Amino acid sequence: MPAATPAPFRDRLHGAVSAAVGRPLTWILVVALIAAWPIAWALRTPLPPRLPVLGTVPPFELTAQDGGAFGSKDLAGRVWVASVIFTRCETGCAAITRQMARIQGRTRNLEPAFHLVSISVDPEFDDPDRLAAYARAHRASPRMWTFLTGPVEAVRDTVVRGLRVSMGGDAKRPEEQDISHGTYLVLVDGQGRIRGYYDSDRADVVERVVRDAALLVNRG
Repeated sequence: MPAATPAPFRDRLHGAVSAAVGRPLTWILVVALIAAWPIAWALRTPLPPRLPVLGTVPPFELTAQDGGAFGSKDLAGRVWVASVIFTRCETGCAAITRQMARIQGRTRNLEPAFHLVSISVDPEFDDPDRLAAYARAHRASPRMWTFLTGPVEAVRDTVVRGLRVSMGGDAKRPEEQDISHGTYLVLVDGQGRIRGYYDSDRADVVERVVRDAALLVNRG
């Protein structure tokens, strides 16, 4: 059997502990250690690398689903994600818009520093009223998600020259040639710089976009 602690030593130890507990300085040190632990843990956890700058979106202005003008001035200082769709597309575009809706649901805590933008590449058909109906069908929040249309060349300039997403076909005569476009989501920072392209077909696209958007909102 282990030897019992001598009574005098036990009494001295008990007295030392009691005296320490009774001192305010002891509790200050305990609280400081508890508060410092998350900081020490964060310092040991490496931060993700900064997102690369892949280009800059030139100034643009198109027409939103409410009929008003909307463009780069409205997005200045905000992180935003753009998708390219058209409402008559019942396959790929519907899937892209569902992904955007999931991103909307995961980023409400980033609003108003974060915004979603969907640009129609069928502007001759997708007038503001049709875009508004499409937005309602996908439960798009007007505060967080804007749908854009406009003159064909202005749309093409924004999509191709600005976002660097492909746009093919003839939007003026869709019955003669199918409208085609890129399916990547584009992440843009508050300075209008492109910071990422995301394959909308990937299973983890929502998680990746939300993560990177939050990094830009919090770190720039």
